[in-house]
Amino acid sequence: MIWYIVIGIIVFTLFRFFQDYNKSSKSLQGIILSKKFGTLVQELNNAAFDGTGEVIDVDIREFQIYKENDNQIIQFVYGVDDLTIIWRYKYFQKEVVHERTFYNVMGWTEQQQKLIAEGYIKEMVQVVAKHKANILGL
Repeated sequence: MIWYIVIGIIVFTLFRFFQDYNKSSKSLQGIILSKKFGTLVQELNNAAFDGTGEVIDVDIREFQIYKENDNQIIQFVYGVDDLTIIWRYKYFQKEVVHERTFYNVMGWTEQQQKLIAEGYIKEMVQVVAKHKANILGL
């Protein structure tokens, strides 16, 4: 009897997830995420690549900022109204990854995007400083 309840809960949870995922996909029709989060992208591009990084749309839910021959890449992955930013930075061939997920993102204003970017950049500066110190043995 308990197995029926557990299986029912699992099926219900999966059904709700896929229902929300499909609803999210429909809401993305005609939206280019790199443009939707343009202020966030611009701020991170300026911080990481002095504004010279290339925005590459991977698919409807993912894009990245990258500059050839640079030691970092910033990936953006959109879920069901959440956005995960993954910033990878290499120093002496050792990589550090800083990842953070933000929720309820589709309603962000340009000002909110700017504030999120500033906070995330400050976090990454600390992550990189610690990474470099660890590698150099400081």
